[in-house]
Amino acid sequence: MTNPEHNLEELNRETRRLQYVTDRIREQLTQVEALVHARRQDTEEIKRNFWDNITVNLTNETETIETYTSIQQEARVLAEQERSEREAERQLATLTRLADSPYFGRVDFREDGQGEAEPIYIGLASLVENDGETFLIYDWRAPISSLFYDHAPGKAGYETPEGEISGEMTLKRQYVIKNGKLINMFDTDVTIGDSLLQQALSQGASAQMKSIVATIQREQNRVIRDEKHRLLIVQGAAGSGKTSAALQRVAYLLYRYRGSLTADQIVLFSPNPLFNSYISHVLPELGEANMRQSTFQEYLQRRLRMFRLDIEDLYEQTEYVLAEREDPYHAVRLQAIKYKASPDFFALINRYVRLLEKKGMKFRDIRFRGRVLISGDEMEEVFYSDELRRYKLHERIDEWKKRIALRLQELEKVERRRKWVSEAINLLDDEAYRLAYEKLRETGRFKGDTFDDERREQAYLRKMVVEEHFAPLRKRLRKGLYIDYLTIYRNLFLDEELLRELMHGEGNGDEQGQDPSQGRGSGALPEGWEKFDELFQRALTDKKLLYEDATPLLYLKESIDGFTEHDNSVRHVLVDEAQDYSPFQFAVLRRLFPRARMTVLGDLNQAIYMQTAEINGFEELAELFAAGDREQVATIRLLRSYRSTKQIVELSKRLLPEAREVEPFHRDGPKPSLVSVKDGDDACRFAVDWAAGQLRAGRSNVGILTYTAKEAAEVSKQLQDQLEARLITTETTQLESGVSVLPAYLAKGIEFDAVLIWDASKYREADRKLLYTAFTRAMHELAVMYRQGDPGLLQPLLEEPAASMA
Repeated sequence: MTNPEHNLEELNRETRRLQYVTDRIREQLTQVEALVHARRQDTEEIKRNFWDNITVNLTNETETIETYTSIQQEARVLAEQERSEREAERQLATLTRLADSPYFGRVDFREDGQGEAEPIYIGLASLVENDGETFLIYDWRAPISSLFYDHAPGKAGYETPEGEISGEMTLKRQYVIKNGKLINMFDTDVTIGDSLLQQALSQGASAQMKSIVATIQREQNRVIRDEKHRLLIVQGAAGSGKTSAALQRVAYLLYRYRGSLTADQIVLFSPNPLFNSYISHVLPELGEANMRQSTFQEYLQRRLRMFRLDIEDLYEQTEYVLAEREDPYHAVRLQAIKYKASPDFFALINRYVRLLEKKGMKFRDIRFRGRVLISGDEMEEVFYSDELRRYKLHERIDEWKKRIALRLQELEKVERRRKWVSEAINLLDDEAYRLAYEKLRETGRFKGDTFDDERREQAYLRKMVVEEHFAPLRKRLRKGLYIDYLTIYRNLFLDEELLRELMHGEGNGDEQGQDPSQGRGSGALPEGWEKFDELFQRALTDKKLLYEDATPLLYLKESIDGFTEHDNSVRHVLVDEAQDYSPFQFAVLRRLFPRARMTVLGDLNQAIYMQTAEINGFEELAELFAAGDREQVATIRLLRSYRSTKQIVELSKRLLPEAREVEPFHRDGPKPSLVSVKDGDDACRFAVDWAAGQLRAGRSNVGILTYTAKEAAEVSKQLQDQLEARLITTETTQLESGVSVLPAYLAKGIEFDAVLIWDASKYREADRKLLYTAFTRAMHELAVMYRQGDPGLLQPLLEEPAASMA
């Protein structure tokens, strides 16, 4: 990094140039403000006069169609006007941001074969001179702007849709501009100057993630601008900026494919609603609408609502794993969680689906008024009849429904003769008779003003009554509610012979890469498998579905049905905290969005949940997505951590040897404190004093991280009389400034100015990554409390001089 003193002439030149650009921005602001006002008025006028331009006439079918067409035309006019108004408002918001800080970088670039170097100023958005041709500012996403992120002065080039442009960069400069005033500027001989990055990183944490466009690093820029691969895997260290880069990637794609890609065609799967809130301001700050955001849990709940069960989420599962060790089922459940999220089980389910074409489908009786109309065994017989065996599984489901629907029609006719139907007719009111009569007149049965044939009257009423009572049965059949998915799934753990058959099966895969783990499986039954069904049934008794069963059950159900519900409109899917996803979850996403490209972001060092604790990487995902074509897949590793000070990163690396490749950014800070406390009262006293001290020092966002949610609630209650601390739960949707108390596993993906780890003595060897994750939430200050005489995982850290002790 070089930052020579700029001479007065150069400083004045830059100041004059900034003033000129600021004046142009203000001129355009005035014009766009007037435009926004005019378009708002036009929108309001169209709304006021909407029905004045429509003649409503419903006297016959032709007039009704014309009325409907007229309404549609007026609605289109209104929608276009509202779109025009939103575009003007977007321009206004962009110009308002530019007025504060028009640009943050400059490169002087001479293209090969050209004369003098051209100065390129780079900011949040493009700004064109009044002539409509001369660029005063280039959008950071423009192809030429990649020079700023990827190169130092010297030979340089950048990619365009037409090919590579090469030349020489003669100057690279960074600016700090606030309120339209030049505060500082740096000339640099590296990609992004450390002085500006140091300044950005030294600022406090906030309740929302910030945009990083002024300090994007070269490796982050590769993530942002990758367009070649259908699957982009970003493996990034804690604090490496992978989530920020992913959001800038969304902004880049919306810029690059403006007109053919919209925010509604991009979906982000994030860990929880709190995280959604945390990142919600990034894209609007860049002048783009937010993409669709969801959690995988929300999708599970929608797709499994037919079972009318309370679906456990990942955090409830984790709370059980950490807090309920005394439960007699605890050890067995840990085995079930690991196995049911494994590639082995994924391969086994795929084999099971193929086996179901031959045998194993189960159906629930169709019951009516306490009687079995069609038994499950009868429906199974129809399903495996010679007539239907020629169909593939999901196609056979459709044909089976048709056969059962015909059987229901036959049973309806029989049912009309039963005594209960006569009783139901006697209870009909006059309105029911009138409706029946109108229906018969429509069919030409009666032409007078009353029923003239009691026999036909009774026959029609019987038909009407039975059809009405059979309607729910037909509806349930269409929805597949008579397929006993729960029993089909349970049989995997009830039938040892079936399980062994599947575990020894070779598997054939399919053309969609559904089973990338062909032939996987040792043939050994998972430890504790004989109690897996007991666990499953125990939960069902309480009307619950355990988290480890939810996705495999959904995948099995969708595989049987043929994944009939998918969204072809989605063009890009981003998955944050991807190390927490099982092969089942990725397979479901792949089938849910078949046309979409995918960007997954993860840190294997933060694989803190039991279901992915033994994950070795994203190989299963790459194989699933690319189906053998690895050119469709790219992996980018981000090893440098920018969030935490060098001292915090080094301590975290000593805690977790797997993180030894992580490179700390050279930003110094206080040494982390490892604090021994005698008891709960001593812990409270230290926490209150420490947190209050952090707030007095200007730390606006302080986190107290506990082992479990139960402990977080207890700690919050203990501190409430002495410290204003907010309890964060899975229901919290907004992170606010001040002191927050929350379990460590809920803090993943979020950062705090200062972090206090409460009772590190509780963390066991299996929790090492969880404690590492907690350490890496801290930007500037870290304190770790442990019980006197019981340092646990901290023991090696206490034996080294790098951390201070209190």
